[in-house]
Amino acid sequence: MLTDQYGKVSPALQFMHLLAYVDTLWFGEGYDYNESPEYWLVEVSGLPFGLMGDMMREGNAWRGMVYGMSSRFRGADPSPIWDLWDVFGIENATMIGYWQPDPPTALTGEGCGEVRATTYVRYGRSALIAIASWEHEPVSCRLAFDYTSLGIRPSLAKLRAPHLRGGHVGQAAADFALEGPNYAPTLHVPSGRGWLLMLEGGAGEMVEAEHDQPGGREGREGRGGRGPLGVPGEAAHAAAARRQACRARGGAHCQ
Repeated sequence: MLTDQYGKVSPALQFMHLLAYVDTLWFGEGYDYNESPEYWLVEVSGLPFGLMGDMMREGNAWRGMVYGMSSRFRGADPSPIWDLWDVFGIENATMIGYWQPDPPTALTGEGCGEVRATTYVRYGRSALIAIASWEHEPVSCRLAFDYTSLGIRPSLAKLRAPHLRGGHVGQAAADFALEGPNYAPTLHVPSGRGWLLMLEGGAGEMVEAEHDQPGGREGREGRGGRGPLGVPGEAAHAAAARRQACRARGGAHCQ
């Protein structure tokens, strides 16, 4: 935050000469967690530097997860989020933020313009969806999935909210029906809060097809589970699926 206390210079600039040695960021002093999503992305998160970050005190668990952040342990108890990471297997996931081209989740509905979602994808297995609201009132939003880019067959998918303990991140367990032609549920999103959801289900057609090829998935990636150039296998498959889905929609710059 640009205040007189810091000479009106962002901490990112003050400590830029140290960034080559940094593996986690904590831009905590003087930051306003009620600011806009753009402020969170550029000023608070470590994403512009390719890093995860911590939030001071309790922060905001839902907004933090949209940007790959949890609370700093000294000021709050982030263990419910850490436990969720472990159950999901986040170390094997690819993070796809709402700011990236063709994200696999989209939120639509009246008054949902300031509700954002980031998806952590374990291609062909599951996805962890972090949803956070910057709206001033509760809203109902339709959550649509690009099941092809997730590698999940919608007819077999299940969407649930896992129970999370803790006052600042408390979330009751819930199940959501995936019905209709697009298997897209409607969520009630409280103001200033959100949801941490797990999408689980059977593998999609692309996963089934690759197992029909000689050697299968393990044969091509090796027992270490890594793809070409050392990229994690699931990440490589997720990237390929996103490119395929983008091209199918007529995208000109599919990466």
